[in-house]
Amino acid sequence: MFIVMCNIAFSVVESQYFQALLESCSHALKPFFVTAGNTVKKWILEEFEKKRLEIKAELVTARSRIHISFDGWSSPNGLALVGVIVHYLDKDLVNRSYLIGMRRNSGAHTGENIAEAVMPVLLEMGIPSKARLFHS
Repeated sequence: MFIVMCNIAFSVVESQYFQALLESCSHALKPFFVTAGNTVKKWILEEFEKKRLEIKAELVTARSRIHISFDGWSSPNGLALVGVIVHYLDKDLVNRSYLIGMRRNSGAHTGENIAEAVMPVLLEMGIPSKARLFHS
């Protein structure tokens, strides 16, 4: 969570200074220290997939229609992105909103290009075709 929430590069775990910090915290844990950024990336992707499956299962039990909103923007490194968000009442009638996907948008922000980014996310999540779409 530290790496994700503080927007720190995965490679920080490869730094001798980061390793020294962890070592100073506890010598007993040294055999378990992560030493490669790819390990952190793997853990994050595993957590993402676990949460995605939880949300997908929760969507099946939604008590309301599933409303979809999406928005496009450019990342600091110049990638055009489309975020897809679901909004619904869960089985306990609690209002839920989750970001269910972020996809690259190819070309201009036209309806066709946005649909090419949004539709695969909806299909992966098993969103029924009767979901209502709202563009921000």
